[in-house]
Amino acid sequence: MYFITFEGCDGSGKTTQVSLLTNHLQSRGLKCVTTKEPGGTPLAQEIRSLLLKSEIKDPITEFALLSAARRDHITNLIQPSLVQGITVICDRFFDSSLVYQGLKKGLDLDFMFDIHKKVVGALEPSLTFLLDLAPEIIIERLQRSANREINHYDAQPVSFHKSIREGFLLLAEKFSSRIVVINADQPIENIAKEIFEKFSMLTKT
Repeated sequence: MYFITFEGCDGSGKTTQVSLLTNHLQSRGLKCVTTKEPGGTPLAQEIRSLLLKSEIKDPITEFALLSAARRDHITNLIQPSLVQGITVICDRFFDSSLVYQGLKKGLDLDFMFDIHKKVVGALEPSLTFLLDLAPEIIIERLQRSANREINHYDAQPVSFHKSIREGFLLLAEKFSSRIVVINADQPIENIAKEIFEKFSMLTKT
């Protein structure tokens, strides 16, 4: 079983690629479950609604809520699925917290790693796909998207999305053995093919 995560700015195509990878693996007989953060369980979904309703300025408060949602998510969905041999594919995980509350809002990263280890445990993704996209394209996509969940991040200027992108790329350098950077400014089927190939390499190791 594998724990696969997708990261990137809003509008980078994570939801689409999560669905395509899931369908691809299921067509090959692999049991999969898809989920997202914050969310995935009733309690975590309630916390998600609170977090996305309006911005929580204090990064410690925000991270504490995310950590509570993440623990419930892992305890009641992710870990039980992995124990049963089911591959879990998750839209966002701890990397997003490191970028948004850590690198963007200034929360100490060592503090975040310590809390994460104590509250959530040692679970780490087998592989993370970072869908990388220029902030100008992100803004265009968000403005013309009619079906996505609207939140307070959508109204942020290009500079915000630029800093988020830079944060994810910094993490990709630090955790290069786990995080695979995918150019998201290409046809959907090309992105999916690249993801399929990278996942196949994981299963052969």
